Amino acid sequence: MTKGTLGEAMIKKIGIIVLVTLTFLTLNSCSSSQGENWNPSEMAVNIYNEEEAIGDGNISLDVSSINEGYVGVKVKNAEGILFQLICNDEKYNYKIDESDIPIFIPLQCENGLYRFRFLKNTVDDKYVQIFETNKEVELIDEFKPFIRPSVMVAYDEDSYCVEEAKKLQKKSSDEIDFIKKVYKFIQKKIDYDKDFAKSKPVMYYPDPDKTLKTGKGICFDYATLAASMLRSQGIPTKVITGYVSPNELYHAWNMIYVEGEGWITVKIEVSSEDWNRIDITFADTGSQMDATYTDRLVY
Repeated sequence: MTKGTLGEAMIKKIGIIVLVTLTFLTLNSCSSSQGENWNPSEMAVNIYNEEEAIGDGNISLDVSSINEGYVGVKVKNAEGILFQLICNDEKYNYKIDESDIPIFIPLQCENGLYRFRFLKNTVDDKYVQIFETNKEVELIDEFKPFIRPSVMVAYDEDSYCVEEAKKLQKKSSDEIDFIKKVYKFIQKKIDYDKDFAKSKPVMYYPDPDKTLKTGKGICFDYATLAASMLRSQGIPTKVITGYVSPNELYHAWNMIYVEGEGWITVKIEVSSEDWNRIDITFADTGSQMDATYTDRLVY
């Protein structure tokens, strides 16, 4: 599995043409706030409250911000430690890479009971539980997990991707125009990294700034770069991982919330026939998709 349980099936066999499509939305339609009146909300940030953290001395979990849509995790000695979040019968696994540095985990299943577990590697791929706590979560609103950074969608005020998002926002007439500009920007800047895909990457966190600076990435990198840029300007964005038929490829794409339209899908389409281009097409072009997408995990 990749970090955040992108699954061992990730990149089974990926020959890809990346085709990003906004569906269920006519992008020429008006949004609720247009032109010079559109001012993005202040960028959401995460805070680790050391005083509020619970744990056993080595591992600590800050649950003081669960209503804001995230928890903070920190481990003094990270070797062999896995953090597991369980909600809606799905397990999200997060490997801890660095000691004594907090990471922030999204609470993507909205309201309900969450299980938080710390696991210790024993041998090979076997783990034992060393700490567990359960919490009932009631979000301030459903968008909180999807308008802020996390370990899976990593950015801050100084990020290169945020700087580029701000430039695009200033040139945009409204939210819809900005979304279009972001995906056209990604189309222009990023090429699909077929060598990385062939290596069958496992257990990695995407780095949106690295993707942008190197100009390369796989589907997960595309989706998290888009989410970082959009979230930084106040647009709720999900990163979805799941399966694409008919070949049952494990894949990643986006969902974006647009006022008046609801959650709309941005699919990074998969094909094994062409490595050479990225074609970003929006629903108002009349383009239709043949593949069937099955959601599994949400970040």
